[in-house]
Amino acid sequence: MVDNMEMKFYTKTLIFSNLLACLCGCMKQEVNLDADNYVSEVPFTLTASYGDPSTKLAFDEDGLGTTWQPGDKLYLVDVTGKNKTVTLNSSIKEPSKKASFKSESSVLSGDYVVLYGASSTSLHTSLEMTNDIKELKNRLVLYGALKVTDGQTSANISLSHAYAKLTFKFHNMPEGLTEMDMGMAASTEGLNTNSSNTVSQSGIITANTCYTKIQSFGWAEKDSGYILLAPLRLSSKLIYFYVNGKDANGNLITYEFVKDGKDLKPGHNYNIIINFEKASTKSILKKSNVNKYAYVLNSPAEFRAAAYLNDDLNNYSIESDVDFSNEVYFPISASTMYGNKHTLSNININLEKCNAVGVMSEGIANNLKISNVTVKGHNCVGGISASSGKYASKYHNAYSCIAHSINISGNEMVGGLYGQYRHEDANISNCEIYGNSTIDGKMNVGGLIGSSSATMTKCYAKDNIAVKGSNSSTGGLVGTASGDIEECCFEGTVSGNESVGGIAGLLYGDVRKSYVKGSVTGKSSFIGGLVGKVSHDYSIRNCYVIGDVIGEVTSSSSIIASIGGICGGIGGGYNKSGYYPYCYNCYSYGNVSSGYGIADYLESTCESNLTSSKRYSSNYTILRCSNCGPNKTFLSLLSVINGDEAYSTQVWKGIDAQCPLLQWQADLLNGDVDAPGFGDEDW
Repeated sequence: MVDNMEMKFYTKTLIFSNLLACLCGCMKQEVNLDADNYVSEVPFTLTASYGDPSTKLAFDEDGLGTTWQPGDKLYLVDVTGKNKTVTLNSSIKEPSKKASFKSESSVLSGDYVVLYGASSTSLHTSLEMTNDIKELKNRLVLYGALKVTDGQTSANISLSHAYAKLTFKFHNMPEGLTEMDMGMAASTEGLNTNSSNTVSQSGIITANTCYTKIQSFGWAEKDSGYILLAPLRLSSKLIYFYVNGKDANGNLITYEFVKDGKDLKPGHNYNIIINFEKASTKSILKKSNVNKYAYVLNSPAEFRAAAYLNDDLNNYSIESDVDFSNEVYFPISASTMYGNKHTLSNININLEKCNAVGVMSEGIANNLKISNVTVKGHNCVGGISASSGKYASKYHNAYSCIAHSINISGNEMVGGLYGQYRHEDANISNCEIYGNSTIDGKMNVGGLIGSSSATMTKCYAKDNIAVKGSNSSTGGLVGTASGDIEECCFEGTVSGNESVGGIAGLLYGDVRKSYVKGSVTGKSSFIGGLVGKVSHDYSIRNCYVIGDVIGEVTSSSSIIASIGGICGGIGGGYNKSGYYPYCYNCYSYGNVSSGYGIADYLESTCESNLTSSKRYSSNYTILRCSNCGPNKTFLSLLSVINGDEAYSTQVWKGIDAQCPLLQWQADLLNGDVDAPGFGDEDW
């Protein structure tokens, strides 16, 4: 007898026939069960039926669907997880359109998902192309919702396909190609082709992760191939199918097939004709005569071909200016991109649900200019490259790149040039952003680099640059800097929440001989004209800032004390090398909402600094120079330079138009030093 408190449900047999959903409205397989009064040892009996055979997602030669095989299983999975999964085994001895499935244990009352092809509601699907129908059947997943009540011995259920099927048919395939690969990409947003999904009683739930920029399927090595994948919404996009291969001469050949997108529905088969003689584009990437071991890129189609290859060992050489107006662009994975002083213009990348987005998804560039570029991504987003990649080092550095009129947006690690530059012994130099540009993100947002471990020298962000961060670590040049910064500048506006600075939001390195002209605003603590927050182990030396520093929160005394014209404060561990100033020989001029020239949130020392603020610092014990302090004008710096060895004439040139001038600035203005955007270099 059945205990009313436990509500047990006994199951022995399930009989299926022709279990497969149909296309074009015939997605589900209906399974009818007779509802009888409870009798011990009476099995479930399910009878399946098909719709119009012409609309079937067919696997059998007769086109009517799958055939049950000996050893096939079904699984009943409790959606609440309270009851254990029940396995139902087939009792047939040979292939059949009908089959009985029996359980060896009882089934408790509850809500279940019935599964074929999976024993868990977490689905892990292979996206590798196959030409083997049996292999494809092994990937098939059917599901349905089943509610079991106490005393119930039978039920009605409808099973549906979890996946859509893509059938590729290859016509006029070229001979002699090796190392072949096929895949697809979408013109905007990316592809939600995650291999991990969840099946529920109401349908398939796609994993809530970032989208894929380009999805490779591999190669089936015959004139047809098949893919099963979760439903996709593609109707508002252009879909770029590609086939890559290598010819006998080592050239990389890519055929591209552009089609209007369709929403891919589960239980539907989509026939895709790939006729190589009717490809939308054919690209041949040849080795460069300019840069050894690099492939030449001179057209939008060639850039997309490089993106499809997705090989971070490849190097590319740009040997002409390329205009991407009305062209779709996909990020390229590479080791190095040699710009050869050419310009990539009018690039629009809208992959806001994808990580690692930029002209490159990874790699470094040199002697390259980008102009009028918009990039939207999720995490790790940069104008030149999302990340410096794994090969950047002290022997392999980024240099001499320019970005003009760019708009870069994302979530974390967002930069005008690089989202992330992650090698401590690497260097980035002689790079610049200029002309009405915006870099916008949440955390680790920088005008040049979102998060950097490299040393930065002679890099500039000038001419109406706006850097915006809604969370923490926002800087005019670098959001979080773990390397030294020297002879760099920022001119524009920086706004953020916590740890906001004109040069760096959060600093774990030294800043030397650099300046800021513009405004810095923040909503929380550690807001500084040059640096928001600097670690105890590092310092700011021989720098200046001209502009307002405004902290919007003024009710907390601790927050007020961490807003400064030069620096917002010091934090982290104690100084490893002893007691020395963390901020000295610096100058600030402008309105500071706290009234402090140097905020000193924790105990530290500052020497020989000038500030126009009413108070020198929130720590009144740190003033150590009679010629320095608050209420100083531009011209007062000149007397200090002439009369105080702290302001060396080897570093400071003096005053230019009532403004401090560093020696390297004077050299640039006089044309004594070549630098992108300042000297006589032609682009």
